[in-house]
Amino acid sequence: MIDLSGGYRLEDTGKGRVLVSFGFIKHFVTHVIFASDAIVADHPDAVGRFLRGWFMTVAYVKTHKAETVRDSAAVLHLNEALVAKIYDVEVPALSPNGAFDPASVAAVAASLKELGILDSVPDPKTLYAKRFVPMKQ
Repeated sequence: MIDLSGGYRLEDTGKGRVLVSFGFIKHFVTHVIFASDAIVADHPDAVGRFLRGWFMTVAYVKTHKAETVRDSAAVLHLNEALVAKIYDVEVPALSPNGAFDPASVAAVAASLKELGILDSVPDPKTLYAKRFVPMKQ
């Protein structure tokens, strides 16, 4: 089990094949930005600036596929057809403002009990900080 881009690269070289993608899971949190409590407390302006820049980048990427594929392929040393395939799966899943789907966060909370990480299901709202979310556009 590896990331989808790794699977597509293995397919591209004839060394492997993608059997299943997690795209079939309806409520799933995969794209998350983490910051320590200390960084958020000591540098909230920097966190806010970083996130604003991130969401500006997401907005650009979602509206400029050709440029994104071309530039990403060059930086990653991959062919554009492969990057375009990855783009079609990954980019639609990027949040434009940092808001999480409540059902997806609830699924993560439930999994913490199911996996034996916690004794009970936590309140999903305790799993993320809303201080910077949703970001204002």
